[in-house]
Amino acid sequence: MKMINIYLNLFFLILFVSCFNKKKQLHNQINIDSTRIETVCDNIQECKIPQNVLHLLIHDSVDFNFFVKHSKQFLKCKTLFIDSLPLNGINNFFKITSQFDSLEEIELQNISDKSISYNIGKLTKLKSLIVTSTTGFILSDSIGLCSSLRTIVLDKCTYIPSSIKNLKKLETISLLDCNLKEIPNFLFCLSDLKNVVLCNNMIEDVPSRILNFHKLKCLDLANTPIGESELNYYNNNNGIYNKLEFIREALPECEIILRSRME
Repeated sequence: MKMINIYLNLFFLILFVSCFNKKKQLHNQINIDSTRIETVCDNIQECKIPQNVLHLLIHDSVDFNFFVKHSKQFLKCKTLFIDSLPLNGINNFFKITSQFDSLEEIELQNISDKSISYNIGKLTKLKSLIVTSTTGFILSDSIGLCSSLRTIVLDKCTYIPSSIKNLKKLETISLLDCNLKEIPNFLFCLSDLKNVVLCNNMIEDVPSRILNFHKLKCLDLANTPIGESELNYYNNNNGIYNKLEFIREALPECEIILRSRME
């Protein structure tokens, strides 16, 4: 009988610790399911969403509307992931998040709005901005004020502001499918760049100024005219590049990608 009591006590102790840990994790990350929450309670206080949420995932327009309605509950948030913002939701999103003093990472997937608000310039602690668009978008010049940025992904961006040159801490930039015919000159001001993704563009040449990126670890030129011509030359000349050989000689640790990883 004593043994049974011991095992029961041990079981309840483990159950208590498990519940405590889950409750603690909830304070760090919430995956919004607003439909479920709204049916359970009438207001945010009854939902008991903690004040110090650090990571927030928003999956659809219903979740986004819930986020807008209760945005003050998420002021300490550090990471925001949003999939499929509602049309015309982008400006409202950046107006709200401009008050988030601790925000460090934003990922916006499949946005359909045509422009990103000037309010993005107020996110001075932002370290990572990842934006993918379904139709193309224009980025505000105020992005140059986000001086803490280290990673920026602007896939299908139709206007890339030269103010990006002010992002001196930037280490990774992706400009996939941005209809570029050449590497923007202002990028060469960013000497700390380590990863440069330029695939799916119309780039035909890589100037010697690319060596300004003395820390460069990866240069992705897949599905570009220069990438395709260099790949053919490389395959037919025992692994020697033509126009890009100077990069390998100067930056031997740099990986030059000429073929899509999906092929």
